[in-house]
Amino acid sequence: CDICAAGRFSDKAGQSLCSSCPKGYYYLSGQCAMCDAGKFTADSGETSCTECSAGQYQSEMGQNVCHLCPTGFRHSRPTLCEKCEQGRYTQNEGRLTCSNCSRPRYQSEEGQSSCQLCPVGFYYSSSVACEGCPAGKYGLLSGADHIDVCLNCKSGLYSDHPGASLCKE
Repeated sequence: CDICAAGRFSDKAGQSLCSSCPKGYYYLSGQCAMCDAGKFTADSGETSCTECSAGQYQSEMGQNVCHLCPTGFRHSRPTLCEKCEQGRYTQNEGRLTCSNCSRPRYQSEEGQSSCQLCPVGFYYSSSVACEGCPAGKYGLLSGADHIDVCLNCKSGLYSDHPGASLCKE
């Protein structure tokens, strides 16, 4: 009998052919074992699994690749990416951290790839929300960053609800 090279094995006594463990598996004590979640083998015949790099994850066992964390998510650990919180975002895949929305942009939802400007009739109040211009006032611009941008309705006109973009007669 010949001795099989590292990463190869023979599963039958007296057999001269050696086999390799497939991708996603590694050679351990005479047999093939699945790579744990968060690890992989890209080639057959490996003797150990490689941990996913920063910004990548693999949630399943026995895999041959890791995946980049998608936009709107940040790398948490080799098996998981987590959604960015409200008021935060990631614009690119494989990010380790989420960026904060900066004034006058906000984001009211989790797992987003960008921040938004407040719509017409609203103004920035925090990184997670906009407030409507109060009744009796209106707003002309999107992306307003302060209540002072809300204008008073002219004499004889009114707005009866927050967030108006014009005044009525």
